[in-house]
Amino acid sequence: MKKALIFICAGIILMLSILNEKNKIKVEAYFPNTVKNLLKSEKRNIDNKLDKENILRQTIEILYSEPKNKKLSAFQLTNVDVKKIYLNDKTVTTDFSPQYKNLPDELFFRSALVWTLTDLDFVDNVKIFVDGQELQKIDGTPIGVLNRSNIVINPEISDEKTDSQIVKLYFRKENKLCAQDRLINIDLNQPIEKYILEQIILGPSGSDLSATVSPDTKICDVKTDKDICYVSLSGEFTNKNNDNDNQKFALYSIVNSLTELKNINKVQFLIESEKTNQSKWLNKPIERNEKIIYRDKK
Repeated sequence: MKKALIFICAGIILMLSILNEKNKIKVEAYFPNTVKNLLKSEKRNIDNKLDKENILRQTIEILYSEPKNKKLSAFQLTNVDVKKIYLNDKTVTTDFSPQYKNLPDELFFRSALVWTLTDLDFVDNVKIFVDGQELQKIDGTPIGVLNRSNIVINPEISDEKTDSQIVKLYFRKENKLCAQDRLINIDLNQPIEKYILEQIILGPSGSDLSATVSPDTKICDVKTDKDICYVSLSGEFTNKNNDNDNQKFALYSIVNSLTELKNINKVQFLIESEKTNQSKWLNKPIERNEKIIYRDKK
C-alpha cells in the first residue's frame, strides 16, 4: 500500500512539473564573460501566462540579475530604469532613464538586449530610446532599428569543435614592436582574427613588453574580404590611444599580428562599425610595417 501511495505521489509531482514547464517560456539571456570580451547565453524561464508587454519586461529584468553561470558577469544597471516598453508589429521599443548614457559597457548591454529580446518568437527588431530620445551613434545620428543582422557585437556560438593554434602577436618594447608566440584554444566556427585581437587586448605575458591597446576596448566585429581585414572596435580604442605615438603602436600591433595570417595583407580600422577620419591612420587600409619590428642584434 505504501509503495502504491509513493508511486501515485511521484506521478502527481511529475505531472505538476510537466504542467509547470508548459506554463514557461524558455529564453536565451546573454551576458558578458568575466573578461568582458565575449557575450554568452544561459537559459532562463518566463511565465507564459503574462501578456506580451509583461513578458518583454520580465525578459529585460533578467539582464538586471546576476547570471547563474559564474564564468559570466552581471551588467551594472542599478541606476538604470526601464521607463516604457511597447511592441509594434515585431519591433520592441524600450525607453530607458537618462542614467543609461553612463552605462559601463553600453555596447555589450545593447547587443545583449537585442539578442535576448529577439530570442522571443514575437520579436524581430529592437529600438532603444533614452529619456524619450532615440539612442545615437558617436556622430550624433540615430542608431535606428537593431536586430541580429546589424548589431555590433555578436555572441559566441558555443560548439565543441575546438583546436589549439600558435599565433604571433606584437607588443611594444621601447620604440619597437616585439613578436611573441602564444598557444591559444580556438573555436573552429569563429574567425582566427577575432582570437588574435582578443589576445592583443589581453596584453603581453612578459614583463619586458608593454600592452598597446586599452583593456577597455571591445571588439565590435572582424571579418576578412579578399586580402583586407576589417576590424571594428569600440570608441575606447581611439579615446585611450589619442596620442599619436601610442596610436601608431596600437595600430601596428594589430596590423602586424593579423598580417601574419597568409590571407591578410592590409587592415581597415572602423570605430563602432563605421569609418572615421579622427586621424591619418584610420581613413584607409594599413599595410604591414616591418621597420617597426624589434630585431635582436645578437
